[in-house]
Amino acid sequence: MALRIVSIFFILLLLSSCVSTGFSALEELQFSFRKVAENSLPVIVEIKIIEVISEESIDFSDPFEDFNKSPEETDQDQDQYKREYQHGGLGSGVIIEEKGNTKYVLTNDHVVGSASKIEVKLFDGSVYPANLIATDSRRDLAVISFESDKKVAVASLGDSSLLHVGDWVLALGSPLGYDYTVTAGIVSALGRMGGPSGNISDFIQTDAAINQGNSGGALVNLKGEVIGINTWIATQTGTYTGYGFAIPINNAKSVIKDFLTEGKVVDAWLGIQIPEFAFQELILKDLGLTDVKGALVHAVFKGSPAFKGGLRPGDYITDINNTPVSSSKELALRISDLPAGEDTSFTIIRQGEKRLFTLKLAIRAEDKSIIAQYSNLWPGLITLPITEEIKGFFPDLSGEGVTVIFTYNNTPADICGLLQDDQIIEINRIKIENLSDYYRELNKNNGESVELTIKRGDEIKQIILN
Repeated sequence: MALRIVSIFFILLLLSSCVSTGFSALEELQFSFRKVAENSLPVIVEIKIIEVISEESIDFSDPFEDFNKSPEETDQDQDQYKREYQHGGLGSGVIIEEKGNTKYVLTNDHVVGSASKIEVKLFDGSVYPANLIATDSRRDLAVISFESDKKVAVASLGDSSLLHVGDWVLALGSPLGYDYTVTAGIVSALGRMGGPSGNISDFIQTDAAINQGNSGGALVNLKGEVIGINTWIATQTGTYTGYGFAIPINNAKSVIKDFLTEGKVVDAWLGIQIPEFAFQELILKDLGLTDVKGALVHAVFKGSPAFKGGLRPGDYITDINNTPVSSSKELALRISDLPAGEDTSFTIIRQGEKRLFTLKLAIRAEDKSIIAQYSNLWPGLITLPITEEIKGFFPDLSGEGVTVIFTYNNTPADICGLLQDDQIIEINRIKIENLSDYYRELNKNNGESVELTIKRGDEIKQIILN
């Protein structure tokens, strides 16, 4: 009996010790969160913006009034109906640099990119007017600055490549106008693709609550280091549903450097079109690339580094500098981060064979300059194979060859008159049975003129593509 009483005593003592140890661990985690919040909140700013929107309005009070006025009077009235509206917005930002009285704040392009007036509020409640320094719409990043003779807290930028799924993170910002809010969660996934149209970044997914107004705020680790910039949420309601996404801070570091030294982002440019869209898997299946990760080149700008270096439509890029590429979006991001002017190697698959090309990337031009070059985008169209699976989606297709599903404006394909649903059945009188045939014959002339035989409805036509 005495032995049993002693055993029960030791069991109770052990349980008490475990409970005490568990409580201590929870308390330690609580203190960690508290410390991170205390150290991180001062580097966060609330951003208020005013966007002026011009809109033409028509006065329907007297539909016959203009018939009694001269043209000059009518024009004057129309000018009066051009109204300007001020639209307010709210976001967050992270103080990343302090140079004397000038303080620099990193945020999202969609927060400040179209702002007419920007104001920042610091953690101590002080408010300052801010200026837009530079934006990068492709990564949805921007830097603004404000002037103050007071010292401010500056964020410590971490290394987002060290993140693992399951790591604790905190999201800081001003969601729905509740300034300096902290939410906690874990890293739910890494390398997420998708998000806002035109964005080339990959994303950290987290279940830390992120809402409107959090955009541009910080995602921090338990060291208080900024490892992401809160950017968007996946939702059907417009509010948080458990899926928040942040731009990895490593994606922003080179952009920050460009912003602060050049006043703009300096991206490398290869000169290819690599969109991913519906039926991508059927395209890769026809090319025998179903089990290979990479990015398919649909078109190449003549005169670009890609064209000069030997890349052609139909090439499937699998590696850059001997590092695998998993998708078109990853390829775009990787290219943008590479230095222009240095040798860059590309491993491709062409007609089933691996090949290696080395070329020098150029500096990406302004968007308007690139659009102006669309007349040099060869060939300027996207095609699908005519397989039984494709015919299931497009029952009007018949025979063999490839079908045009899209042409870029002002490209050779557009200028020569190719239309959506045209079927290309021959190139230079050579029969086309699949995509491999199409790309092989298209590239034989190295971007020079080719004769296409197309089927348009019941009509057979010859078109010169040059």
